[in-house]
Amino acid sequence: MKKYCLGVLFLICASAQLPAQITVDTIGTTIVHIETVVDTTHFAGGYDSGPWDLHWGPDDKLWYTNKKQIDRYDPVTGITDTLLRVNSGYIMSLATHNDFANNSYVYITKDTASYYGLGNRVELYRYTYNAAVDSLENPLLILNWGHAGEHSGGRVMFGADTMVYVTTAEYFWQIDTLFNNSGKVLRLHPDGSVPTDNPRPDYTWTWGHRNPQGILQTPNGNIITSEYGMLHDELNVIVPGNHYGWFVFDGVSCFQPVDTCNYYQTFVKFPIDIGQNPPSGITWYDHPAIPELNGIIEAVTGINQGLMSYQLNANMDSVIAKTSYLKYEYGRVRDVVAAPNGTVYFIAFDRSKPRINSISNPLFSTLNEQTFMQPLQIYPNPGNNQIHITRKNNNSLSSVRILNSLGSEVLSIEQVKFPFTINSSELATGVYFIQVTDDRETRIQKWIKVSN
Repeated sequence: MKKYCLGVLFLICASAQLPAQITVDTIGTTIVHIETVVDTTHFAGGYDSGPWDLHWGPDDKLWYTNKKQIDRYDPVTGITDTLLRVNSGYIMSLATHNDFANNSYVYITKDTASYYGLGNRVELYRYTYNAAVDSLENPLLILNWGHAGEHSGGRVMFGADTMVYVTTAEYFWQIDTLFNNSGKVLRLHPDGSVPTDNPRPDYTWTWGHRNPQGILQTPNGNIITSEYGMLHDELNVIVPGNHYGWFVFDGVSCFQPVDTCNYYQTFVKFPIDIGQNPPSGITWYDHPAIPELNGIIEAVTGINQGLMSYQLNANMDSVIAKTSYLKYEYGRVRDVVAAPNGTVYFIAFDRSKPRINSISNPLFSTLNEQTFMQPLQIYPNPGNNQIHITRKNNNSLSSVRILNSLGSEVLSIEQVKFPFTINSSELATGVYFIQVTDDRETRIQKWIKVSN
């Protein structure tokens, strides 16, 4: 937790402390608050700790798995409750029907063991939400697949085509008969039947997967998975009928004759990213609150690797930039989900002392979304006793506000003409935002005050 002096110019500055369990951090140049919203007391610790999947629910609450339970967190009240508790097994993932008001179905994957790393079979169920008692009822077992150890896949997603998609693990051609569901991305109707346009007359949509642990759909309809490779980890665009290489090729390394690998490199053209960042869940982010995260956010279970952000091209089928954030801060990160208001939630410290944290921009709600984070020329930055500000249109009369890291105003000056200098010697050390407004636009930029 970081402490800031909420100084006001020419006044004595008193020390202030952020609320418990909130820290101030940065995502690129954006100042964010990271808050523990569901703490470790809600979860079992250790290797088989409870939270594995996050899902933004149709009731605008955060739904999450907790070993034998599906729980919810209400971001408005801070209250957590339980929607489902099963008698045995380990719930891995959940998804809700896109038209939940008329089809109140919830799909969950559950390992039959007390922890998925100890099991060898995962099952897909459909539950029905009963609004009268606010719970999930009437489980329908749809399908299952075998797996060895922790390679289980297990993520489920409801697609824009009103189909259910499920990731499974450990493909081997020797056992790939019809309705063998291992090592694939599966596609099925909401009632569990096989779509007639699948590549085969079973649930297979794609095959040749080692351990796909994340799945999302981009706004243009592309389906992307994050996958543990052998020597390299992958981000793949899912094309129906494609074989994704396991156990021949992992995007870089060949495990069979070179001619076989050349086929995958030449014709299949995957993956769209190769790295050594063991992935778990992924989510799509498209919000001006934290612009650095726009694109794909990936939870990385490699120890202390944090969150990975991927920016995609216009067709959303190629990675143009890849950046790691929050490294060395939150241990193994198991899953991540974006809420509609721009807040990001992630599972931190998987397998030790798990918790669910939120990432939010404390200033975003106070600023104009259309002009947020447009540049000013502010120098020196970092600085101490003086702030020099220039802007492109030096003739406009403007107002200048300085906001602290909590979004509170510490200084306001009217009728300013640029270039302009502010005496900042009385400001406390810390992070500030300088907001300039005239009759046409608002511009804002971060400024850091260092000690004199």
